[in-house]
Amino acid sequence: MNIICGEGHIWYLPMLLECFILAYIVKDVKRPCLYLLGTLIISSFSRCPNIFRISQVAYYFFFFYLGIFVSRYRNTTVRYISEMRSKIIFAIGLLFVASLIVLLPLNIQLKSYQAETRINGYFLAALSRFINIIYSSIGIAFWYTISVHIAKRITQVPFWIKQFNILSMGVYIFHQFVLMFLYYHTSLPVICGSYFLPWVAIVITLPSSILLAYLFRLSKIGKLLI
Repeated sequence: MNIICGEGHIWYLPMLLECFILAYIVKDVKRPCLYLLGTLIISSFSRCPNIFRISQVAYYFFFFYLGIFVSRYRNTTVRYISEMRSKIIFAIGLLFVASLIVLLPLNIQLKSYQAETRINGYFLAALSRFINIIYSSIGIAFWYTISVHIAKRITQVPFWIKQFNILSMGVYIFHQFVLMFLYYHTSLPVICGSYFLPWVAIVITLPSSILLAYLFRLSKIGKLLI
């Protein structure tokens, strides 16, 4: 069951697969705006058993479909952002900062609140998830706007960025195994101490994960999987 549902950080992979399957099923939906609103409601209020990562799919599919929605109307979105330029960056940036100042502490407080009944607990959890989705979406909008402006200034994507993009899934898969080896099977934690250990681990883990991903992709099965 752990293998099917994804062991450790690999939970992301079966969840992502199920999102792709679900997106393929609904790819020809007539009213994508209403469907996006529906996924927002499901993400906020759903309480599914976490079998085959269904619970994570119910929550994260809103973000997955939001990416599909933006991609579908990419030309219109990019043109609008380009026309507004600094105004839209300022507006979304202000919303982003405000959400971190107001919504993030509110969400932390909601999660710490002890509900007296199961129904109250359900609605508190739903409200917390909704708030989390809102400020996460604002953050996504802010960084997407920034990326659009950066992309318009770049005439050619550097080769190393393309390569890192190709290897990114492999880096995601391998990095925790490298970290677990460093933390639990070496004396690195004792040598570095709690303050320097994360920084030293990053310096070792990132190039190691890139190398492992590159070597794995030299095989046919590696290219197929990552």
